[in-house]
Amino acid sequence: DNHHIDSMFGGWVMINADKLDYATIMSALQNGNFYSSQGPEIISLVKDGNKVKIKTSGAKQIAMTTYGRKTKAFNAKNGEPITEAEFELIPSYEYFRITVTDFEGKHALTQAYKV
Repeated sequence: DNHHIDSMFGGWVMINADKLDYATIMSALQNGNFYSSQGPEIISLVKDGNKVKIKTSGAKQIAMTTYGRKTKAFNAKNGEPITEAEFELIPSYEYFRITVTDFEGKHALTQAYKV
């Protein structure tokens, strides 16, 4: 629900699907194989035990937010973009979500995943 024409159409749903057909797209959406983006790209996201690794397009910041709004972040240094990060997952987090922010302030957001 948006009542501000200047902020409409500023993002996309990025879907991980093998084919561009109705059944494959709907299956990807139903299985959570998508993320939202205003431009930054999430190339891969892998949860392995108590770690989560993410690879992205060039970013100013890659941040993980958890239960209780606890956040850990990796930031670009000296204007050099970062393209990957690894976060440790602690069971008390309950869930995590990752936000990728580019140098223009645009974001890509994963879904919330259970720890």
